[in-house]
Amino acid sequence: MQRVNYIYVIALIGIVLLMPLLKNRLQTNNEFFGLAENQIRTINLDYPIEVIKLYKTLGESVLLGDTLLMYSRLDQERLKQNLEYDKLELEKRNQVSLEINHSELSLLQNKLNATKEFYQTKRIELEHEKELQLKLLQSVSSDKNLNEFHNKYELLKESLNQKEKIENSETNLRIKNLISEMKVSESANKIKILKLQNEILALDKMLLNAVLLAPESGIIGQLDFNVGDKIQSYNSILKIYGTHPYIVTSYIGDRQLSTIAEGDSLIISSLSNPTYSVPGKVSNMGTRISPLPERLKKIPELRAWGREIQIKIPPENVFMQGEKVKIQLLK
Repeated sequence: MQRVNYIYVIALIGIVLLMPLLKNRLQTNNEFFGLAENQIRTINLDYPIEVIKLYKTLGESVLLGDTLLMYSRLDQERLKQNLEYDKLELEKRNQVSLEINHSELSLLQNKLNATKEFYQTKRIELEHEKELQLKLLQSVSSDKNLNEFHNKYELLKESLNQKEKIENSETNLRIKNLISEMKVSESANKIKILKLQNEILALDKMLLNAVLLAPESGIIGQLDFNVGDKIQSYNSILKIYGTHPYIVTSYIGDRQLSTIAEGDSLIISSLSNPTYSVPGKVSNMGTRISPLPERLKKIPELRAWGREIQIKIPPENVFMQGEKVKIQLLK
């Protein structure tokens, strides 16, 4: 009995001593496991529909572009009414804006006319004043004084002209800016109105019953609706499972974090048929360390952590969805 206890003690010591070496070998090995499995493709629409006809059933294989179902859009009439209301409202706002701008433009033009009349009156008054003063000076003044007299009134006349020009330049600038703003605003509104008009025409041309096409090849794994059912916006209509996976998910240990980078090439091999393998390339790397799934542990009893990586493989392969595969580094 005493001898058996010594054997257990020696065995326990051996396990404790070998465990770090074994763990280090597991973490630094260039071979590790992964799961060949794509995420399920969930198909939905951003508007409510009613199912009119089903072309595929649960579990049936589909190819890219196959017709899955026929449906009618439930919000088509309401959407058209909203678009027509938006178009009418935009047209009214555009009309009101044009009327306001034309009214302001008319006021500025009236201001130009008023300024012209004002300075024209000033010039006439100045001319009358000049004639009266000239009659008085002609009998008593010399030619030199008369020249100075004429120069004085020419300067006064030029001063009036300059003042009129300055006032008109400010008004003309406002008119120019207003016309430019009107053109930009009208052009932008026309584009918006045309866009709404095109959307209304597109709705009018839309078939009463539209069809939903398969976005990828695979197998219908979930189909919860029947003919006549109404499906709300963004609700799942059906789910497609890829026939063969094109993504392999795996984990790299703490000691291998610097050995793999995005874009690295690897070999993906089948566990059931070791002679079959396909090339792979790291397409994505996780940003945190997390516990390994039980299926990916080399020794299930050991607790292990790693960084998740995703490896892209050719879609033409014989792997099954969810199949466990072996991954080998090429460097």
